[in-house]
Amino acid sequence: HKQLCHGVFNAVTGRGKTIIERGIEMQLLKAGHEVIHADLKFTLIDEKGLDYRPMAKALLDQGTITIKEQDLQHLLMIPEQIRDMIEWAALTEVPRRLALYHAGIHNYRTLYIFLEEFLYLVKLYPEIAEWVECLIIVGRSLGIKLFTVAQNFLARDTKLSGAMRENFETAYYLGGDDQSGAVILDVSKKELVQFLNTNNILLGQG
Repeated sequence: HKQLCHGVFNAVTGRGKTIIERGIEMQLLKAGHEVIHADLKFTLIDEKGLDYRPMAKALLDQGTITIKEQDLQHLLMIPEQIRDMIEWAALTEVPRRLALYHAGIHNYRTLYIFLEEFLYLVKLYPEIAEWVECLIIVGRSLGIKLFTVAQNFLARDTKLSGAMRENFETAYYLGGDDQSGAVILDVSKKELVQFLNTNNILLGQG
């Protein structure tokens, strides 16, 4: 897990990114790591019949985090609470861990944050983009690792600069906007399309 970096899951709806993302989360939870799942569309049983009740239980069994005088669960589905959590992680938890780091204390737990529907949240709360930038710049060395899910990661939509996107060292592209996929994979659109065609790769099956 120490080699696991910040990551992005890029695909249009129905391409399997949720299955891959939640599979990683369950592995982290089973290994005893702290995981926050922020997803305004989370449901215990989805439209395909997939049962996420065991995942929800594992997230809730971690207890609560006190943020802005409210005790928040590790499973967040209310946009305002998700906003508050990202603000807390960037403006409270990062400085706290930095102070410990400067004091030579490195006993803080690794915290994995899985942030769904990033584009929608940025539309609601533009300030989230700035806090996410803070997390992806310094979070990894302080044990805060962010995995972000969106249908595209173009700068005009995410409000993240190209330089910021470089900090997402793990990228999953499961189909949709090839330009966005090329951006997160750090290749040209032509190279990506040629690779998919040459290897007969059909994206979108998870």
